[in-house]
Amino acid sequence: MSLETRIDDDWKSAMKAGERAKKDALSLLRAAIKQKRVDEKLEINDAAVIAVIEKMLKQRKDSITQYEAAKRQDLADIEKFESSVLAGYMPQGLSVAEVEAIVAAAIAESGAKAPADMGKVIALVKPQVAGRADMGEVSKLVKAKLAGASSRNCLPASTSSTWSNATCRCASRAPTTAPAVRSTRKNPPPSPSARPSSSITASAAARMAAPSAS
Repeated sequence: MSLETRIDDDWKSAMKAGERAKKDALSLLRAAIKQKRVDEKLEINDAAVIAVIEKMLKQRKDSITQYEAAKRQDLADIEKFESSVLAGYMPQGLSVAEVEAIVAAAIAESGAKAPADMGKVIALVKPQVAGRADMGEVSKLVKAKLAGASSRNCLPASTSSTWSNATCRCASRAPTTAPAVRSTRKNPPPSPSARPSSSITASAAARMAAPSAS
């Protein structure tokens, strides 16, 4: 069964069971998948669906931060629930050891010797870890490996067993020259009203503008 078919079946089951919140979350996902099919004119496979889910999860993570900063916990809770539904369709995360093995194999296969060869390694690694690891952290690991850093200097700082929740902690080299002396004069922080409104996502702004349910 394809991932899209599974999502459709779950949407139908949620509708029959009267699980409105879950049905609404899956409706948004189905609409996003359909839009990707129209925009890119391609057949949607599991990899494409996972890419859609990853994007939606990131959007919700940003919205949760904005809602909580605005003291709108009611809207933040909606985003958190939708995130939990979406996360259920993501593949199992890779362990740190699995990611390191994939990176090591890709470096060997590509013949990469320096950071300038990072693109070659990422091209081999990405298809194997898509949706199963944080590419930002994987990129840091690749860069550290190619720079000659030992693996112990770029291990997750957290105790999570999967790389998707890990935070890379790469040791940085000490500067060879003394840093320039910075001015001690501090500029006042910008006032909240001076912040661009574009920092709030469209979906977050729409929900914040809507009246809270009594």
